[in-house]
Amino acid sequence: MPLRLLIRTPRRAIARGALPALLLAGSSCAPEAYEREADVEVYSIVGDLEEEHFGPPPEEFRIDRRQDTLRDRLFADLEDGAIPPSRATESIIVPKADARSGAAEEAEAVPPPAEGGALMPPPAAELPAEIGGERAPEEPGGGDGGSEPLATLLGEDDDEPAVLAVAGPAAKLEEQAAPQAPRDLVNAAGIVEIDLHRTLEIAFENSRDYQTRKENVYVAALNLTRQRFNFGLQWFDRGDGGVAGVEGDTGTATANNEFGVNKFFEFGGSLGLSILSSFSRIIVQDDEWSFGNALSASFTTPIMRGFGYWIAREPLTQAERDSLYAVREFRRFQRTFTVSIASQFLRVLQQKANLRNAEENLKSLRLNANRQREFHEAGRIDIVQLGQAAQDELSAEQRVVTASAALDSTLDQLKLTLGVPTVAKFAVLERDLEKLNEQIAEVFTPDEELCIQLARTLRQDLMVTRGRVVDADRQVNIAANALQMGLDLSLSTSVPTDDRQPFDFNFEQTRYAAGLAWDLPIQRLPERNTYRRSLITREQARRAYEQARDQVDLEVRRGLRTLEQARLSYDIQRSALQLAEKRVDSARDRQAAGRATVRDFLESQRDLLTAQDATYAALIAYVIAKLELVRDLEILEINVGDATFDARLDRLASP
Repeated sequence: MPLRLLIRTPRRAIARGALPALLLAGSSCAPEAYEREADVEVYSIVGDLEEEHFGPPPEEFRIDRRQDTLRDRLFADLEDGAIPPSRATESIIVPKADARSGAAEEAEAVPPPAEGGALMPPPAAELPAEIGGERAPEEPGGGDGGSEPLATLLGEDDDEPAVLAVAGPAAKLEEQAAPQAPRDLVNAAGIVEIDLHRTLEIAFENSRDYQTRKENVYVAALNLTRQRFNFGLQWFDRGDGGVAGVEGDTGTATANNEFGVNKFFEFGGSLGLSILSSFSRIIVQDDEWSFGNALSASFTTPIMRGFGYWIAREPLTQAERDSLYAVREFRRFQRTFTVSIASQFLRVLQQKANLRNAEENLKSLRLNANRQREFHEAGRIDIVQLGQAAQDELSAEQRVVTASAALDSTLDQLKLTLGVPTVAKFAVLERDLEKLNEQIAEVFTPDEELCIQLARTLRQDLMVTRGRVVDADRQVNIAANALQMGLDLSLSTSVPTDDRQPFDFNFEQTRYAAGLAWDLPIQRLPERNTYRRSLITREQARRAYEQARDQVDLEVRRGLRTLEQARLSYDIQRSALQLAEKRVDSARDRQAAGRATVRDFLESQRDLLTAQDATYAALIAYVIAKLELVRDLEILEINVGDATFDARLDRLASP
């Protein structure tokens, strides 16, 4: 019987008291709605921070990834068997010619590798006029607003994206407007074709590390939303209800619902307003419900310890600064990540150049070995010289195998960094390899003091470290405040209604309370330790900032030295390459005339291969050194949406 009577609740009671609770009970949202709500709030925070401190962002910050990324498509194709796993590259080892090949083969001997396709920088006569210290004539439409004309480091083609460029005496390293690469980078044969632009596009979309760094920014902003919530209006509606009794005897049914709002103020006080609806009934046959409301208000605030804007608001202040730190650190990471990807891609190009040079060297040595076999049969050389030629031919084959394996390893490491399966087949497009080989301009060496001041001003990681010092100062003040006497004031009041009159408040029965609570500083050992620890932490933060500032100075000075060293090394290696080419030609002619031994030609050919590899390595080192300097100066501008970057150095030119 108690349950049956409980169900017979008067409609009037429901309408007057329980209806608000019943309406709110069904207002909860699905988890997806909360996810979208969090995304909107976090993206707004990050966007505001970026616009305030860095200007309008080129693209909206988001952490959700596309469902059809290159990694997903490659894995799906591998599982379906559409892309058979295989080596990323295949070395081209020319089959050995027949030892008895006739004179026709000798007549078809290829010219020296320097002219037969080996990868080398152009002769000095083909270099820009800036190398000789003179300014190149300005091309129609070149430059921007009177600036120096651009001489592309990776070449300039209307049909293909050029990513880096060098300009004028200032030697600007500048990003060209690269067209958006097609989303489907896998060709019909299941091979991923990449150049520098496409590599960056794949990295921004698929890199695990890049995604993790973006999520770190999101989490920092998400923590800020919680702190903002703590200082906002916090609405609530909670209640309870139940029935108790003895079967056949008196039972009691009760229900309570409290609806209200809390507000925590930034000076340390808090205010609470609520209305409590109570329902009760002694279940004896058809007894009616007893119900009423009570309006309550309470206010508490610290007076000494814990009072003050800079004390109570500290969690919100730190969350705001942490969000800004996360955005700054991500900006810094974007620059280091871009340079890292570009450097790895350039190393792949270098390994590919080494492989091609090794293959051309193998061709030349095989032709020479065939020629020496004919000379030996004719009695012009002894078996020792023939063995030397054969031995160098075998060594050249080993170099091709080693260079091919090195290219595969370097390419696999790039795949791992990009976040794609290492078993996928990649093809490095030749256009970047050829464009890098076209020309190189003299490095503009900016003023060292100017560069150091610029880096100290712009480096995002240094700003974060400097901000940590300010944070440590605040923590010292907060810890000192905790040593004071605790004194809190509390006020409360409550106005009930008459029974069964839920909106008729009886102010004559108003209840109130006021009180003070204190905590004398008789024992403050934990607070004392916290305060002393905060002083030590502040000193450590200051030293960390000094260390970071000195590290920035070191990186800039080292970057300038490396850039100058790369330029000088390239000039030296280019001269050595030209000399090696002449030695090969001379040794071949002298050997044909019988005035040189086989060893003379083999040594010249070996030195030519070394010079080719060293010259291209110096070229790659030059480009990477310039990228790293621009990165360390924090002037590398990146457009993630277009997978392009702007690395100009012209702003450092003296007026």
